[in-house]
Amino acid sequence: MVRISATGPVEANRKATTAFARWCGRTASSVSANRGRSGAGRSNTGGGGLVRYVRHRAVNGGARPAHVSGAGDGRSTRGIGPARRRGPVPEIGPAGGPALFCRRKSNGSGEGGMAVGTLDKEVVTESPSHDEIVARAERVAVALRDNAAEADDLRRVPDDSVRLMKEQGLLRVIQPRRAGGWEMSLRAHLDVIGALAEGCASSAWVAGVAHAHSWMLGHFPEQALQDVYGADPTNLVAAVIGPRGRAVRHADGSHTLEGFWPFGSGCHHADWLILGAEVFDEAGELIEPGDFVVPASAVEIRDDWYVAGLQGTGSNSLTCKGLEIPAHRFLSMPKLFDLDTPGLEDYDGWLYRAEAVPVLALCITGSSLGIARAALPEYLRIVPGKALAYTHYTAEEFVGTQIGVAEAATLIDCAHFLLYRIADDIDRYARAGERMPMEMRGRIRMDCAQGVRFCMEAVDKLFHTAGASGLSLKGSLQRAWRNLHAINMHGLLAYDTSAELYGRVMLGLEPNTEII
Repeated sequence: MVRISATGPVEANRKATTAFARWCGRTASSVSANRGRSGAGRSNTGGGGLVRYVRHRAVNGGARPAHVSGAGDGRSTRGIGPARRRGPVPEIGPAGGPALFCRRKSNGSGEGGMAVGTLDKEVVTESPSHDEIVARAERVAVALRDNAAEADDLRRVPDDSVRLMKEQGLLRVIQPRRAGGWEMSLRAHLDVIGALAEGCASSAWVAGVAHAHSWMLGHFPEQALQDVYGADPTNLVAAVIGPRGRAVRHADGSHTLEGFWPFGSGCHHADWLILGAEVFDEAGELIEPGDFVVPASAVEIRDDWYVAGLQGTGSNSLTCKGLEIPAHRFLSMPKLFDLDTPGLEDYDGWLYRAEAVPVLALCITGSSLGIARAALPEYLRIVPGKALAYTHYTAEEFVGTQIGVAEAATLIDCAHFLLYRIADDIDRYARAGERMPMEMRGRIRMDCAQGVRFCMEAVDKLFHTAGASGLSLKGSLQRAWRNLHAINMHGLLAYDTSAELYGRVMLGLEPNTEII
């Protein structure tokens, strides 16, 4: 079992916490020299305009249907409000049946064949369609909504919520198909996480980062995938990806790992962890930063997650010492950023040819969109008809209320446009097997930060004009406000540093970080 210990003030290793920043500054120019500015010319829009967005909103009787049509490709995206279905959501039972563990392997003739092994646990045999997986997420979100307050009280996602998400395959959206996942698209990822966030932001956050980690595992050696998913493809993987720990590499390629990792979202329910560290040789010379796959049972969870927002994510600190890691459970971070990984040698799935940083950044934004979408109908439920204190107005008659709700709805729409453009750009370049231009990668960093800020500003407007009703701990508006401010504080979504990065690459300067 994972151990949980209570601690006083946490004293993190300063060297470990600043290692990533030092490494980024040390290697930015060399990475840029290796990659160059791929793609011809520059584009402020990433080559693909905004999806055609068709919104139908009704606020009477609690019905708020909205549908979004993609750019002529038959795919759906999500609009505002909790009810956006083309038909009734089907009844969904638990997953069942055998799955296959497949990898690309040479058949001796120079052509790729498929090596197939049966997984030990029974799971769904067929990948769900895009519409089906979204319908499942919408269905589960109803139960998550009932558990949202409990998540805050527990400071982690309730067991029932995790069970539901696992049973309905909602954690496997971008998990490799050869490891029992659905290997869908970043658009599907956004749809699922946004739907879940309309029910419970903390559950959606944990699901979103779990998606990112399952995608990362597609880049590890095949044996690491087998270790994590071979016995159970529904296993949940938590992570602290940045190299905060320290590892020593031995002559046989194995490593000894130790360190302290804060913000391990979902760690209480994790079967496996991905932990980042700087890797040194036995003489103490720095080799590279990388990530290690570690059984969750080998790591201590500290009881230090006492926060104002995203309370239910269980983002506790993790620690271990002297942990022996076999060679196949290591992934070089520079090789991940350069798309030169063992996983890509074993498998040719297009999804894992996507740029790493855009994927990882997008996976922490989708919940913000769902939170904001759910906050708007909550506002429209509690505000109209209220007497506006010290005036002759009811709230809906006041021009300030009218302007505020219009601005909030428009900000949510803007966030939708930005985040779905990112998803489509990632999917399009990955399907084509092309590297993204540096300027587009900078734009995606900026758009992720801007999209979350739009959602936060939208809910700020709603919260500040809702009156005292918005403060009720029995209502969801205050929780949406707290959670969005917490998401906005994530380092990868920092607005000023993201804007600086995008501005630099637009002006022809070298990026000042590897995280692009």
